[in-house]
Amino acid sequence: MAMNFFDHQDQARKQTGRLVFIYTAAVASLVTLAWLTVAALTTRGFSRSLPMSEYLLQFALVAAGVLGVIGLGSFFKWMALQAGGSAIAESLGGRLLHSNTQQPLERKILNIVEEMSIASGCPMPAVYLLEKEEGINAFAAGFTIEDAAIGITRGCAEQLSRDELQGVVAHEFSHIINGDMKLNLRLIGILAGITLLTYIGYFMFRSAALMTRGRSNSKESGGAAAAFFVIGLVLFLLGFLGGLAAALIQAAISRQREFLADASAVQFTRNPDGIGGALKRIGGFASGSAIEDHHASETRHMFFSMAMSSSFSTHPPIEERIKRIDASWEHEQALAASAAAGTGPAAGTAGFAGQSAAAPSPAATKTPTPPAPQAPPIAPLAVPAAEDVVQTVGRPTSDHVEYARTISGQIPNELSEFARDPFSSRAVVFALLLDRSDDKVRERQFATVKKQSLDEVFAITKQLQPTIAALDRRLHLPLAEITKAALREMPRDHYHAFKDTVAELIAADKKISLFEWCLQRSLMHHLDAHIDNKLDRAKSKQRLGNLANAARLLLSTIAYAGHATAEEAATSYDQAMKGTGLPWAILPAKQCSLTTLDACIDKLAHLLPRHKEKLVQACVACALADDKISINEAEMLRAITEMLQCPLPPLIPTT
Repeated sequence: MAMNFFDHQDQARKQTGRLVFIYTAAVASLVTLAWLTVAALTTRGFSRSLPMSEYLLQFALVAAGVLGVIGLGSFFKWMALQAGGSAIAESLGGRLLHSNTQQPLERKILNIVEEMSIASGCPMPAVYLLEKEEGINAFAAGFTIEDAAIGITRGCAEQLSRDELQGVVAHEFSHIINGDMKLNLRLIGILAGITLLTYIGYFMFRSAALMTRGRSNSKESGGAAAAFFVIGLVLFLLGFLGGLAAALIQAAISRQREFLADASAVQFTRNPDGIGGALKRIGGFASGSAIEDHHASETRHMFFSMAMSSSFSTHPPIEERIKRIDASWEHEQALAASAAAGTGPAAGTAGFAGQSAAAPSPAATKTPTPPAPQAPPIAPLAVPAAEDVVQTVGRPTSDHVEYARTISGQIPNELSEFARDPFSSRAVVFALLLDRSDDKVRERQFATVKKQSLDEVFAITKQLQPTIAALDRRLHLPLAEITKAALREMPRDHYHAFKDTVAELIAADKKISLFEWCLQRSLMHHLDAHIDNKLDRAKSKQRLGNLANAARLLLSTIAYAGHATAEEAATSYDQAMKGTGLPWAILPAKQCSLTTLDACIDKLAHLLPRHKEKLVQACVACALADDKISINEAEMLRAITEMLQCPLPPLIPTT
């Protein structure tokens, strides 16, 4: 049976433990080797006449020195990584793609990532283009889905077709969803200290060489140069051995996860030719997947394909990855070999993996793209089984991608353009929060926007109000989702003013609706992480029983939100509890409110994966216990699972 999202999360957590164990063993070996070397080089060596206390002191000094260097290297690297995925992308020469770009190549990339974001339930990651990289490659980086960034090389964007690029992006989304990114960043941080030994050793080598070339030939100068040379040699060798250990750790952790991400990409797109074609094109492309930036050595395990040649490969061979995706590829290879030898029917035309190495790239052919067909209207929401909904968490399919395209097609182009612009996206959010039934409340809200915002934002808000009021209710949160990428570009002081305005608009009618809560929580949770750097990095180690009060409040609130009467809510709640085996009775309605729910969800986000799975099952069961699913319930489920770091794809409508 294939692993689900929670299996992947649990595996990532266990791999972190293995990583710490292997790293500790590697560092202990380096300390021991350094001490043995120092002891052997001292004048008295391993004399039996020396007291044990002197050996222990010597060992302590050597250990303190080695651990100090490693610790400082890891500390400074870890601090540099705190900015999240964007810091990695920028260090590799990436340029942020602005959400309102109209450049065709950049627009193609962003449209694919936006589709994947809506389909998967993940917030739109920051997207970077590595303009100077001709190789076909990509990566995902970040601590959580909230601060994720995707980097794509220019070679990848230009050489791949849309389907192939979609396969690569789906592969990277798998890393975002399954917790691989955080593991990768930890790997960079803890291995930086080991490699620092090499740099210090090289510096001391150089210093010794300069000292010997100096004018002074005194005995003291020669002795200092020799000491620098020996210490430098020891540190360099330790760093070299540590580098080998680092490469082994990188390879051991990343290779199997690449297979899993490939499989997830095929499931996501239901198109093996997408990611399979991308891998084949890498094999037949002159630049392959090489990354020229010097930071590639420490980030190579994060890339879609091999970023640099190494004795310890961080990725499985391309041929093996293609075979797992495309069972017919071995037959294609045989035909290609036959053609190359001049004995096959297609002699002279085949390249790597059955593709012509000289074939023009999709970008080079410049075939006109036909206009996109009009998206069909959105059907009523389906009522799936609760178990089926839980299984889709973190496992979007091609049906979800198709639904995301339908959603995007139903949003007017003009509205999408406003939502993707860093300035007017604020007005889109304000217009979504305007009251649709009470003119007096709406006028107070307009006054708030005028007072708190620039005149241009107020004017756009008034302009958009009729269009958004007429928009299908099911498109409101997807539209808000599109604004996230643009809103991230706000200056910090503008963001705080925007946040205050949103709060005032919601409070204008002295109550908070379920839609308002979902929109505010989703937006601010994401933007706080990016703009205010309020990223929750706490470990997932809580058990459901320890957070019973918070879980009970969450489940009771879901039950009341989806039913007209307290009796109906209690009936559905009891039915959901029976199905999940949880022993809690529903709380009185007066104890349940959306405002008190905020702090509870923040606590529940720290549950262990298996316990989080049980909670999500209970949430879905509460919403679906009456065999009905309203738009409000669907939106609340999506918002809650986003807060829990369990991305839920949209519920597929009936046909």
